[in-house]
Amino acid sequence: MLWSECYGKIQQMSPKAAKLASRMLCKDPRVPSHWAFALDVALAGRSKAAGGFTSADLEAIVASRGQERAEPTAELDPEQREAWTFAASVRTSAARDANKRARAPVPGPEDALWDPRMPTPEEAWLLAFSHELRRIADGSVSADDIARHALCRLETDGHRNPLLAARDEFVAGKVRSFA
Repeated sequence: MLWSECYGKIQQMSPKAAKLASRMLCKDPRVPSHWAFALDVALAGRSKAAGGFTSADLEAIVASRGQERAEPTAELDPEQREAWTFAASVRTSAARDANKRARAPVPGPEDALWDPRMPTPEEAWLLAFSHELRRIADGSVSADDIARHALCRLETDGHRNPLLAARDEFVAGKVRSFA
């Protein structure tokens, strides 16, 4: 089911049926969370004029959550039946979508796209080293010196933890300043 179809069905529902459907789909493990969120927003907007739940409504909600079948076995009023049918169609669509995703080819590591927001391992090492050296130096080392030291240490200590390498560089700098 496409979102436009789903939204159209929601707009055609009575306010009480929308409120019932919202509760029927709330925290349903068969419905993906991003679907549930979008549906809840649309259903809440539609159900603003709905009254409170009756005991029969609550029984229908509980029965809907326990049923695996799309058709209700209990006697329902028209609004409960409308909500039940909508919830069942959403669950069926979610299951169909999950089956499509399961059959879709999974991208391998060679298919990964480069994301410019994601630093390479070397960049991540340089960032961690620079941040740690800046933190422990407390302003006594200039940004240019930090960058120069980070690049030099990457070549020699790139295999090590950048935080330890930064601490070693700081200690080495202090020893050089005393000599």
